[in-house]
This record gives sequence, structure tokens and C-alpha cells, in this order.
Amino acid sequence: MLFALSFPLFANEPSQLSLYPAHIEVRLGNVGDSFYRVMMDDEEEPYLPIESSIAYLLEMHGDCVQQRCEIHLPQDMARETPAFIIDLAHSVCYRSNSPQQPIQVLNYEQEWLIHWRSLNDCVPVKARWYIEDYQLIIDKDYKSPSELEEEIQKLKRDSREKAKQLEKLARQPAVRPLSTLGFSTRLSATASYESDNKEGGYLLSDSLMSTENWIGQLSIDSREDQPVAYYNFTLAPPNNSNQVELGHVLLDGGLYSHPVILENGFHYTNHETTPKFGDLQLERTTQPNINIDVLVNGIYQSSYRSDDFGRFVIEENNIAPGDTLTFRYYLAKGVWQQEEVVIAGLDGGFLSRGKWGVDAIVDFEGAKVGAGIIEYGIDDYLTFGTTALIAEHDTLLAFQTRYLPSHWLAMQVGWIPELQRFPIELDMQFGRAQSLSLELNKSANFTRNSDLYDALKYSYSGAYYNAYLDLRHEDGGYKISPQVSMKVARNLFLRYESNYTHDKKENVDEFLHTIELAKNGFSDISWRVKGAWDKSGSLEQTEASLRNICTDCWLNHGQYFEEVMSNLSASYNNTDLELSATVEARVNSNFKIKLFGNHEHYGVELTTEAAARSHFDENIAELLDWSKYSFAKLVGTVVDQQGNAIPNVSLRVLDQFAMSDENGEFVFHQVPAHDNLSIYVDESALDLNLTTQHNPILVNTRQAGITQISVVLIASFGVDGVIEGQLESNSYLHFKHIANDMELSSKIEEDGFYMVEGLTSGLYLITLENGQQKRMMQAHLDNEFWISGLNYQVSDFY
Repeated sequence: MLFALSFPLFANEPSQLSLYPAHIEVRLGNVGDSFYRVMMDDEEEPYLPIESSIAYLLEMHGDCVQQRCEIHLPQDMARETPAFIIDLAHSVCYRSNSPQQPIQVLNYEQEWLIHWRSLNDCVPVKARWYIEDYQLIIDKDYKSPSELEEEIQKLKRDSREKAKQLEKLARQPAVRPLSTLGFSTRLSATASYESDNKEGGYLLSDSLMSTENWIGQLSIDSREDQPVAYYNFTLAPPNNSNQVELGHVLLDGGLYSHPVILENGFHYTNHETTPKFGDLQLERTTQPNINIDVLVNGIYQSSYRSDDFGRFVIEENNIAPGDTLTFRYYLAKGVWQQEEVVIAGLDGGFLSRGKWGVDAIVDFEGAKVGAGIIEYGIDDYLTFGTTALIAEHDTLLAFQTRYLPSHWLAMQVGWIPELQRFPIELDMQFGRAQSLSLELNKSANFTRNSDLYDALKYSYSGAYYNAYLDLRHEDGGYKISPQVSMKVARNLFLRYESNYTHDKKENVDEFLHTIELAKNGFSDISWRVKGAWDKSGSLEQTEASLRNICTDCWLNHGQYFEEVMSNLSASYNNTDLELSATVEARVNSNFKIKLFGNHEHYGVELTTEAAARSHFDENIAELLDWSKYSFAKLVGTVVDQQGNAIPNVSLRVLDQFAMSDENGEFVFHQVPAHDNLSIYVDESALDLNLTTQHNPILVNTRQAGITQISVVLIASFGVDGVIEGQLESNSYLHFKHIANDMELSSKIEEDGFYMVEGLTSGLYLITLENGQQKRMMQAHLDNEFWISGLNYQVSDFY
């Protein structure tokens, strides 16, 4: 009862307690701290000195002034978070607005002491007192400075190792495709029947031929009056910026025009191009008739659908400098593919000093128009040029300059002498999140009678939302278009867009508010709902769509199909309501059935597909999946340093696996065309004395091409030993191979023991990281399997 009766008086009348000094064992978790001096009462309950316990035992930092102690965690060196307060005058402790906890403290011989149990109430620890062993165990709910320092050093080592791996990967030359001629083709034949007694059929065909220097593509659709639906021939020699395109050509926009597509055109350029900000147009190829979601900086922007040949063109007009576009392809059940495109910054598109840029463009359709652009790099960020438009009965000449006066400001100024027109574009970027663009006297087309407009565009990109504002003025009126896209949940996105248009001639104002909610993520089910309202709140139009793919759902009862894909959509426009649905069931890789219908009619399609590829070698042709007809072939061998074949080595490319045979040979038959594709070797399955020279191995693949590589495994060994001398508690030994920059490390145990595996023969720089000190030495290491007892003295390192 002594403590209960005298507790409120502890701070004022310490003479009521009989205390005597004692030494107890204090353990922080599982670590002993030898013996610690405390004051003990008659019931053998320890009291700890507050200031020394906080600073030296618990390794927190703070100070006590006028009977008030403010204590901070070790990681809060700047004291930015609320302090743990011990109010000695009132015998309470608290933090910020938390309830005050009564504690047992007393002042003994001009030193403040705290009862061991009160530690639990004042700081984030759990203290337990075992009187039989005279042992106080304290479990900390925070990290001590030494633990924090160890974590920091580990992060530094990991970051350094990752940076070295990336640097090493960047220096590794990619294996180029062979110059072999490749030819691929695919054909699909469809028979259809519709409810209005329409029977028919059609053929679709794609052909592709490629070499090291050029690629040609041709698509045929028997349903069209002109069966050739697409053709393109591209001449682009490797390590050369010259490129020629004929047929279907995409042209970037510029100061005088917006992006444009030529179906029967010609384009020559002698300089590399990168996707530009502002009005963006990009074409990609994927599987036919699938949905593609476009995300800007990780936020859903819009959705596209590929055509019967797998092509699609994205068109966006609010892309800011440095944005990252993500194309998310929905390929099959549980199979997604992502492609990222980084937009050029303000410093993109400039010619280097002293370089010439030439573009020649011809449109063979209709009026047969030609254009030429010649530019010269006066300085690295100052380009001057001229643009000429040549039609059958007209010629138009213009001049333009581009300048980057500051890292946040880029400007373009043009002059069309004959029209006395001065188009201007100023682009500004404020940090990574905001950009502003001002356009004056611009037009959509480079012609005499093009309508002019002025525009102000603002863009903001945050972690969870993107915001855009487009103010546009034309001769006929003006338009205001704000837009916000936000991430409201993990895979749920909301987009709001408002369009206000004022017609000067008719003096009419029009409002259209659009809201879209979309579920987008790596899921087999996705949907979106979109609605538009006028200024009075009347529903103008709405759309809803749902897509799903499955292998074991009720649509595939009995498992008769490999997979079933279904799409449901509904649209409402004024008074018209339209419902439609499609169900596509794939029987095997060569045959599928499609059921479709809407509120007016329905039908069925039966389609057979086949694809083949030839490299005009001993294998006349090989069959492929229809959707992968343009994929490349990757062949290689696995050998040791003497050239001997190594069987049963597992390799991986993307989601494909291959195993080397008895001759060390392996084949990946269908690999997408890509630069710097990574081939990984499963090192866990290798013999203990073998390791890779490079892992991953980088290769380039070409559509319908062959890439051949040789995977060389080299003999490796391990070492162990003891470092003798004075060592800090956190010491490491690093072995860096001077020839190939490979580095392996080992933590040195308390007794000085270390062990490293995976070394290869050669000269090494061995670094002893002893606390804050680093000392080095060189040694040549060579062995077939293991070097044991490789002992060093600390003094051996300099």
C-alpha cells in the first residue's frame, strides 16, 4: 500500500521512500547491455535515471528543462514530429493531444528517476522486470541509431549495386538479328450468316517481308472495293538516321499543321524523331479486335480498339512535355502486355550544332501535294529552317526558328511572307507537374485558306489525378474545355470533361458535360460508363461497355473451348437506344466461332486462321499462331569457355521458357520484335562451378527475322577465410573483378569469418569496409572450385 498512498507525493517528498543503489542486467531485446546502475526501493523495484537512460540506454535524443523532458525518436533528428513529453512537476507523460498518463517519478539527490513500469507509458518500449534474475528486458518499438545506420548502409550498398548492374547492362551491346530474309503471312477465311437471310464470307490476309535494312507490309481485305487495305515499305538501315517510308505514313505535327495520316504517301527524313508533346498521334500493332487502354502518367485517359489487322492509332491533344504514355493490351485470360512511351521534353526536337535536317513529303492521293522541310542547327538549342508546300497550281514558302532560352521555356516562331502570317508557339514547364502552352496565329493545315486559331493550354499531373485546360479562340467564336482524370480506387478511374462553345455569328452558347467511370487494371473483367449532359442537365448521350474473357465460366460449360471472350455495350443518343453483344469462342488455335447481335438483327461467323513463316533455308516454312505471325525466331547455343556444349540449361524470354538440348542448342519460336530484349539464364539450376558471363543477355529481334546468340558459361569458384585485426560490428568484404566490373560481397562475422561464391578467374580489387573506413588491396584469384582459408590481416589493406 506504500506506493498507492504516497504516489502523488513522490516528486515533492522523496524522503518517504528508502532507496539504495544497485546494479541490474539490462537487455535490449536479445542483446545484453551488461550491468546498469539504478536506484532500488524496499520492494526491489528499480528506478532509472531519466536523462542518462533516454540518451545512452534507449538511444533517443532530447533534453529536460525546468522539470519538463522532451524526447524524440532517433530518426527524428530535425525534431519534426511531436515529442514524447515527461512532465516531472505533475508526474504525467503524454504525446501531442494523447491522454495524459500518470507515472511514478521522483527526485533523489538532485537527480530525476523514473519507475521501470512508467517507461511503457512514456516512450514506445515494452519493459519487463524479473526480480529473480535481477534482469530488466526492454523491447523497443523503434530503431536505434546503430540499426538505422546499418539500414542506411544497406540501402547505399543495394543502390550502388543496382546502379552498377544498370550501368553494366547499358554497356552490354545487344546481339543484332541476322541479315537473313524473312517472310511471314497469315490468312483468315470467314463464313457468316445474319438473321435477315444475308449469307456471305470474306478473306483477310497480312504479309510481311523484312531484312536487316528494310521491312514491307501488305494487308488485304476482300470486303473493300479496293482490296489493299494497307501497305507500307520502310527503308531504315541500322546505325543510320536516314529513313524512307512509302504507303501508309504518319506525319508529326509542327508549327504549321497538326499530325496527319497519308494512306498513299512518301516520307524521307535524315534525323531521328521522338514522340512530341501537344497534339500526339501514334500507331501501334497488336492482336486484332482487342481493347487497348491508354494511361497518361499512370492515370486512365481513354480506350481504343484495334482493327481486324491489329492496328490502332491513338490521337490525344493534351500531352505535356515529359509525359509517360502507357498502352495496356488485353491479350487473353490473365495475359496483359504493357508498353510505355516517354514523350520528348522541351529540349527535344532540336538539331545539334552544325547538323542539317531534311524532310521530304509527298501525298499521291487527290491533288498530289508535296512538301519539303530543311533545317540547320545554329546552336544545340537554336534551329532555323524553311518549309515549302508545292501543289499543282500553287507554292507556299515559310520560315521558322526554334529556340530554348531556358530549361523551362521553348519557343517557335514562323513567318509566311506571302500571307504575312506569324505563327508563334511558347511552351513552358514548371517543375515536373505543370506545363503551359500558348499558340498564336496557328492553323490545322499548311494552306492559304486554313482557319486560324489562338490557344492557351495548361496541364497538371499529380500522383492521383491529371488536370487539363484548353482555351481556344477562332474567328467564329471561342471554346473552353477543362478536363480532370483521377484515380478514385486501385483500378477505378473517373474522368470529367466540359466543353463550352460560343458562336459569335449566331450568338449561341453550348455546354456539354461528360463524365466517364472506368475499371482498368490487370483483370479479366473491365468496364466503363460514359454520359454527356447539356447546359440544362438533359442527357444527350450515354455509353456503357463490359468486356470479359474466361476459360472456366458458365459460357464455357463443359470446357469445349480454349477461351471465351464476351463484349456487351449499350448506347443512348437523344431518343435512340442501341444494345449489342458479341461472344467469341476459340475452339483451337486455328478455328473460332463468333455470335453477335443487337436490337435489330443477329448473326454468326465461323472463322479459320493459319499463319506461316519462312527464312528460305533448309526449313521451308514453319506454322505460327495467327496473332503472332510477325514474331521473330531466337536461336542459340549454350557452351563453356572451351566451346563445349552444355545441355539442360533453362532460359527465359518474357513468359516463354526453353531448355538447351544435348548439343547445347535452344530455340524460341515466337518472340516479339523488340530492341534490348532480355534473355535470362536460370543460374539456380547450373552446376556449382558454372556462372554466366552476362545475365540477362540483351538481344534485338526483328519482325519475321532470326537472332542467333551464344550463351557462354564460365567456371566460377568460392572463397572463405578470416579477417584478423580490429573490426567494427558492421564490416564487409567486397570482391570487384577488374576486367568485367562484377562485384560480390560478404558480411564479416563477429569472429572475422567471411565467404563469397560466384567468383571467376582474374584480377580483383578487394575492399574492406570497416565501419566508416574503406581500405583496399589487389589480388589475382584463380581456382576450379573453392579456395578455403584465404585469410587476411586488417593491416594488409591500404
